[in-house]
Amino acid sequence: MQWNLLQNKDESIYRKMITFFLIVPFAMILSMKNYNMYYFVIELLSIVICLMIFLTVINSYSKSTEDHVAFLGITTASIIGFQILNIITHEGLNIFTSEIQIHSSYLLIIKRALYAIGLLSMLAILNNKRRYHFITVIYSIAFFLFATLIFDPRIINIVIENTYFIGGTSLIIIALLVISIMLLFKSKKLHKEYFYTYIGMALYAAIFSEVFYLLSNNASNGYDILAHLLQLASIYLIYNAVINTSFNKSFIETNKELIDKLSQTNDELEKEVFIRKQSENNLKNSKNKYQKLIALLPDAVFIHDANKFFYTNPKGADLLGLKNPDEIIDKNIYDFIDDGFHQSFKANIEEVSVSNSITSRGEQRLIRTDKQFVDIEIAAMSVFELDEGLILSVVRDISERKRTKNLEKQIENAIEHDKIKTEFFANLSHEMKTPINLIYSTIQLLELDDNMSTPNNKLNKKLKILKQNCNRITRLVDNLIDITKIDADYFQLELHNIDIIAIIRNITLSVAEHVKNKSINIRFQSEVEQRIMTIDPNAIERIILNLLSNAVKFTEPGDEICVFVNDNGKNLQIVVKDTGIGIPKDKLDVIFDRFTQIDKSLTRNHEGSGIGLSIVKSLIELHEGTIRVDSVLDKGTEFIVELPIKCRTDKSIIIEEYNFDRSIDKVKVEFSDIYSLGA
Repeated sequence: MQWNLLQNKDESIYRKMITFFLIVPFAMILSMKNYNMYYFVIELLSIVICLMIFLTVINSYSKSTEDHVAFLGITTASIIGFQILNIITHEGLNIFTSEIQIHSSYLLIIKRALYAIGLLSMLAILNNKRRYHFITVIYSIAFFLFATLIFDPRIINIVIENTYFIGGTSLIIIALLVISIMLLFKSKKLHKEYFYTYIGMALYAAIFSEVFYLLSNNASNGYDILAHLLQLASIYLIYNAVINTSFNKSFIETNKELIDKLSQTNDELEKEVFIRKQSENNLKNSKNKYQKLIALLPDAVFIHDANKFFYTNPKGADLLGLKNPDEIIDKNIYDFIDDGFHQSFKANIEEVSVSNSITSRGEQRLIRTDKQFVDIEIAAMSVFELDEGLILSVVRDISERKRTKNLEKQIENAIEHDKIKTEFFANLSHEMKTPINLIYSTIQLLELDDNMSTPNNKLNKKLKILKQNCNRITRLVDNLIDITKIDADYFQLELHNIDIIAIIRNITLSVAEHVKNKSINIRFQSEVEQRIMTIDPNAIERIILNLLSNAVKFTEPGDEICVFVNDNGKNLQIVVKDTGIGIPKDKLDVIFDRFTQIDKSLTRNHEGSGIGLSIVKSLIELHEGTIRVDSVLDKGTEFIVELPIKCRTDKSIIIEEYNFDRSIDKVKVEFSDIYSLGA
């Protein structure tokens, strides 16, 4: 990178242009108030700038050796004298006007002409440096010619009295300046960018200045004011071109080694600045990522010392019941620790402060702002990198986990209690069955006695009552055993591929025969004659027997019980309908609950344990079926069972035929609690 004295030249040019346009209004106001003062200031500034150009060229020529720049010094030096004479001979200023017979208008024309010729000559030298001396001689002749003519009264009178001469001279000056612009464009590659820009702007300013001189018609008006301002701007732009060319090159040539070092140092600094900015951006991005990560953590994060909090994430604020994480700053830690945990927490803080590893502080208890307790566990470590004494703690809410653990313990206790209860009922059921079997065997032996065959024998009647109650106890024990197996998930279906229609028909007809002395009509109807399905025949018999037993129990003599079987191809629907006393609507939702009875009074009319329908529902669900009940009080009840039609062929299916001969015994057992039917 080439180092130079001036930085941001384009910005500098723009600032100067803006400054010029800001000065114009003030200059216009000054000229309207006092034109002579305005004229004096403008010309004096022109002299000062020309003198600065001349001195700059003299001081830097020996080092810069730029001939075209040196010629600009000659040009400005040549017009300084005419500018001084122009000021002291101006009519409005009254300086030596009576002693010197020179008119200021003529001097102004000569100054402008020499300025235009000087710019043209400078560009000609730049395009052909070998003609430098020739062009310098030509310009010197022109200068002395103009200087000689200022003392000839005849020439002066021609200039003053002939407006066409003044106008023609302005047009010639404009032509010279236009030619200069053309030469500037032609030699663009020979210029530095800033020199080209300043010289170009100076030429344009000079052209507009001549145009306004021409429009002013040698009178003091607005055009004349603008012409003087633009002439001053043109000279000032020339000064900038000279300064940048002379000093910049002179400085570079004189201090090349220093500039190289500065350039190298600047490159290193720029590289270091770039690396530092890149590091800062990476650090900022990393900080943002870690902040987002901490904000999204499911656990609370705290930074604190032995007494105060300094930071927490949103989860930490939520854990303590704060609306905003910033609310925790400078708050006392022990305001959020349960009193019973202060000593242990303080001891753990001291342990972490001297350790450089992650330390678990075990379980603690917090107090939220809403006074609720929160069980937590903490993992912490010292963060010496941030500040000595600071601790980073990660806190996890374990309240839910502790509640879950307590609940699991309660569930385990309940399961254990239920297991003990189940074992008790199982043992009780088996213990009860043993004496029942002995009683039942004794009854059977007595029935085989010939003396017991007499119908009117009183002992025979008592044996029948005893046998019926044995059946009732057997039924109750069987139900208790089945409930125990179902609750323990130990009940297994003995599946057969069998005709379910035949089973339902057989059970229904057996029940009809058994209850014929109660004058209840039982009717069976089926859409299909046969349906082979994978079922447990014993379970199906128990389901139908229980539903029919309930129907008989709550049906008056002379009423009717109907069993319908409907087959839609996917499901088999079994409907047991009676015209009995019905079920109250508020009892329909609990009818299948265990140990539930519609009539719970001690003087109830119908016996029962309240577990029959519960077992029915469980057996149906083991067949992946459903059961529901519809009932109207005093009009009857309808139980609807739906079983999916399936026929499996796997090894678990029992192939041996099912024995239907036991149905009569099952009917007697199931109907044993209906005393009106006898044994």
